[in-house]
Amino acid sequence: MSRVKILMAAAVTAVTAVSVTASPASAWPAGDLTATLEEDLSFTWALGTDTCTSSALEGSITSGGAITIDTAVFGGCTGTISSIEALPVSSPSARTAWPNLFWSWNLTPTSGYNYDGLLSVTGFRVAIRLNVLGGITCVYTSPFSGYYYHGTNPKRPLSYYPYLQFRFPGVPVPKAASGSHWFCPNTVTTTGVWVVPGIV
Repeated sequence: MSRVKILMAAAVTAVTAVSVTASPASAWPAGDLTATLEEDLSFTWALGTDTCTSSALEGSITSGGAITIDTAVFGGCTGTISSIEALPVSSPSARTAWPNLFWSWNLTPTSGYNYDGLLSVTGFRVAIRLNVLGGITCVYTSPFSGYYYHGTNPKRPLSYYPYLQFRFPGVPVPKAASGSHWFCPNTVTTTGVWVVPGIV
């Protein structure tokens, strides 16, 4: 099964591999991939709006569009957010205690819209640490969904990148049932765009 690597923005400009185009039926190609967060990840909630400027993920994808994210990091966070830690969906314990996160994402093609398909997130869990009340932790989880755009779609969010793009356009992400401080909002609205060089 091929590896999916979502790296920092500098890696995008260094990509020299030949891009592979998914078919209209979304038979996703196998092989090593690179990608990066190219639009700041913003979090809007009762506490205001905070942003993170970088993210890196690693995982695998099937020809049917099923994605498993094994590792994830986030950085460059400002505002009330001091850090974000990725957690495995099967346990609230720290990522270092598990070899994989087991986050499940899936790409489902659609037609008749500006986007090319739905990005369904059924496995996701992060601990957001906030600089309020002396420092608290809020845990947010799935399910939620976004959209994907092929690199040939003229309506893709970032037209200067001719690659597959994942977009979360103000998506409400729910608070987990456990692991959060009582002060944490029940949802956080998330916006961001990831670019996936190597796949069109």
